[in-house]
Amino acid sequence: MTRAGAGNRLLHWTADGQDPREDLAFEEAVLEKAAEGQPVLFTYRWSGPALVLGYSQRPSTVNVEACRELGVPVYRRCTGGTGVLHGDSLSLSLALPAFHPWAAGIEPLYDGFVAAGAEALAGMGCRVERGRGRAKPYHERSPICFEDQLFESLLVKGRKVLGCAQARRKKSVLVHGALVFRSDPSLLARLFDISAERAVNAVGETGPLDAHATAERFAGSLASALGLEAGAAGFRPASPARYLTRYRQEHWSPAGTEMVD
Repeated sequence: MTRAGAGNRLLHWTADGQDPREDLAFEEAVLEKAAEGQPVLFTYRWSGPALVLGYSQRPSTVNVEACRELGVPVYRRCTGGTGVLHGDSLSLSLALPAFHPWAAGIEPLYDGFVAAGAEALAGMGCRVERGRGRAKPYHERSPICFEDQLFESLLVKGRKVLGCAQARRKKSVLVHGALVFRSDPSLLARLFDISAERAVNAVGETGPLDAHATAERFAGSLASALGLEAGAAGFRPASPARYLTRYRQEHWSPAGTEMVD
C-alpha cells in the first residue's frame, strides 16, 4: 500500500462530547491528512442528540421546526447519503490516500470498511449481518439513512445499526460510518414526521457497548485489514478555521440551533 513518505500505521484520533461542528469540520481536515499519504481514523461521539444531513440532502426532508422546538441542532456533513439522528452512537471516519486499493471505487471502500466493522463487532459479541440492497436513485431513497438497508450497511435482528457514506477528493477519500448503540424512536418520529411504528422499525441498535472499546476494536480491525499498524495519535489538533466557519452558515446549520444536553 505504501509509497514514499506514506504512513505505515493507521493514525487514530478520537473525540468525546465536543461541539459537533468541530468534529464535522475535522472530518474535512483528515481528508487533507490522507492526501499527504497518511491513513487516518477519526472516531467521535456527542453529549446530546443532533441530526446530520447528507451533503446534498434538502432540509425540507426533516421537520426543522420540531428540531428548533426540541433544541436538536441540524448540521450538514461533507459525505453524501441521508439523515442520521446521532444520540447514543459512535461515528467512525476513515480517510485514505487516493492511491490505496480501497480508494479505487465506491464499492471497494465500502466493502473493506464494513467487513472490518463486522469483524470488530463480532469480537465484542454483537451478531451482525450485511445489508443486501443496491444503490437507489436519490429521489427514491428514504430521508432517514437507516431505513435503506444497502450493501454498505450492518444489521442486527433485521434492523440497520451501521450506516455509511463517502466523500471523494482528487488525492484522498473518506468513508463515514454511524454506529447506533441505542435508538430513540420517539424523537426520530418527531424530527422526520413519521409514525411511531415506522420509527421503531427504521433504526436498529447494537445494545450497550463501551464507546471507547468499540472505537479501539474498529481501529484494530481496520488497521489489520489495511495492512497497517494501529496507533493512537494523542491530542487532536483544532479543526481548521476555513472548515469550521462553514458550520456557522445556514446552509451547513439549517435549523440555527445549538446543541443542548
